[in-house]
Amino acid sequence: MKNRCDILLVGQIPPPFHGQAVATGMLFDHDWPGFQVEKLRMAFSDDMESVGEASWTKAWRLICLVLRTWKVVLRCRPRVLYYLPASPNLTPVIRDVIYLALVRWIFKKTVFHYHAGGLDDFFRSRKWLSRFTQMVYNDADCSVDVNITVPPSGAYFNAKRNEVVMNGLDVGDAKRGRTMDAKFQVLYLGLLCEPKGVMTLIDAAKILQGSDCHCEFMLVGGWDSSEFKDKFQAMVDDAGVSDMFNYGGFKRGDDKWQAYADADVFIFPSHHPTETFGLVLVEAMAFGLPIVTNIWRGIPHVIGDSGCAMMCEAKNADEYARAILELMGDSETRVAMGKAARKHYEDNFTRRHFVEGMEEIFSTVLKD
Repeated sequence: MKNRCDILLVGQIPPPFHGQAVATGMLFDHDWPGFQVEKLRMAFSDDMESVGEASWTKAWRLICLVLRTWKVVLRCRPRVLYYLPASPNLTPVIRDVIYLALVRWIFKKTVFHYHAGGLDDFFRSRKWLSRFTQMVYNDADCSVDVNITVPPSGAYFNAKRNEVVMNGLDVGDAKRGRTMDAKFQVLYLGLLCEPKGVMTLIDAAKILQGSDCHCEFMLVGGWDSSEFKDKFQAMVDDAGVSDMFNYGGFKRGDDKWQAYADADVFIFPSHHPTETFGLVLVEAMAFGLPIVTNIWRGIPHVIGDSGCAMMCEAKNADEYARAILELMGDSETRVAMGKAARKHYEDNFTRRHFVEGMEEIFSTVLKD
């Protein structure tokens, strides 16, 4: 007799390491009490530089994913397909159209989990693509956003239900290794690219240098491309602030947690057009770091009214510099914001909060 299962999870898990892959990895690792769950890793990109790019290797992996999906369906006949729609980029969208057209019809129900914003605007500007995407994305039994979105991501595709489950995670146990009298350190952790706001940090550094401020920006993460790395370094040198920037490279696991533990402030200046959440904000909260960030897309909803962050205007180097100066000069405020950050994390963004939210989604879909 064939084994039956309730849900097939299909998604990208690390590597490469980015917010969506990390969150999906937690779902893959979860035990799912009360559900029978099968899992298929998408594995299209091996590193961040290849994300969103087309290649013959990816085409072959897509064919293999379709075949693996059919095999799971024949073996255990899952009722629900869980899938993460593409970011607003032509290559992954075409991948979705092909994959979902070949497999979605086999499943009784579908749950789409949107991690990137702007997909509806992407399709509105490409009418020729809309007829295909409407065919594969429309009428999901449940659409899940990682943050409050107005309108919900699934509204454009006539989802039957629209829900929000904010991401969450557990962090490692790391203690500060730098001495308390070390240079004041402002940590940025994430992909090093222009839409994440790292260029604005150069202008902020110039302002801080002019204020005789002795701090350093620690940049941890991989570069978007070698061309952007060269451009960034040239601008740092031209601005005369090279002594204010340190580069930690890509870190994961204990090394990443230590970077948070050693920092005095976390900065997240992203103005990325698809920014919906910012999982690094949650990681910084977990380590009790005061945060400097901006009013952009989903970021204010993550911060809420916690009091753990100074909110700036996106791309405004003057406001970033003023916030850093204020925090440098007021240790009591830093401590208070750090405590508020940790409490906000514990109340809202642990791994338990995240997986229990998804358990509730799946339970509701299976009962309907």
